[in-house]
Amino acid sequence: MNHEPRILAGSRMAALAILAFLAGSGIASGTLVDFEGLADGTLVTDQYSALGVTFSGSAQVVVSGPGTILTAGISLDELEFPPHSGVNVVFDGNGPIFGNFSTPMTSVGAYFTYAETVTLTVFDASGQALTSAVSSYTQNYTSSGTGTPNEFISISDPAGFSSFEIAGDPSGGSFAMDDFTFSSPSVAVPESTGFVPGALTLLMLVLASRRTAKDPAPSATRAPKASDRLAREQ
Repeated sequence: MNHEPRILAGSRMAALAILAFLAGSGIASGTLVDFEGLADGTLVTDQYSALGVTFSGSAQVVVSGPGTILTAGISLDELEFPPHSGVNVVFDGNGPIFGNFSTPMTSVGAYFTYAETVTLTVFDASGQALTSAVSSYTQNYTSSGTGTPNEFISISDPAGFSSFEIAGDPSGGSFAMDDFTFSSPSVAVPESTGFVPGALTLLMLVLASRRTAKDPAPSATRAPKASDRLAREQ
């Protein structure tokens, strides 16, 4: 019976342990909602619930409603309100856009082109306002003469938040939003330990040692045959 050399078995376990650590301790990746693929005029509600966010209006506001999809070349004036990417944007149809996250998030943001000041506000699980971010200008659409389209407005709060509101003109029809992003809490690795860079280096050495052990260099006394190289390539 052939037994794998102990150094290779140990290397395999070390590699698996390193990969498991890196997968569990890195920075959480963000989620992007670009609104592509939805038909012009679509109300955005729970289409992205599987990603962790639901858009909606608010029963507490008389004039409110979910965002509405506008498509370049159809309903959207893309010269004045150009999409940040693709052809779709979300428009504040008749009031502020509201949303809820399935789990607490620590950052949220999007790209905005607007005709009125835009305010992004986040709330805790009880509905208490935590913090807000306001657009740099009162207008930034193409011919406004102030700012440039697609300003990124965002909020980061390590304590986390559960919902948000995006408001322009109370009656709506004041901004276009694209490429909505959000991310959840993550466990930070202390920089002083240097463990992650070291772990990556160790992983590379482990993999290199496995390759060397499995595919030793040709003997100096015999040149490798073409068939040998082909077999290794296959």
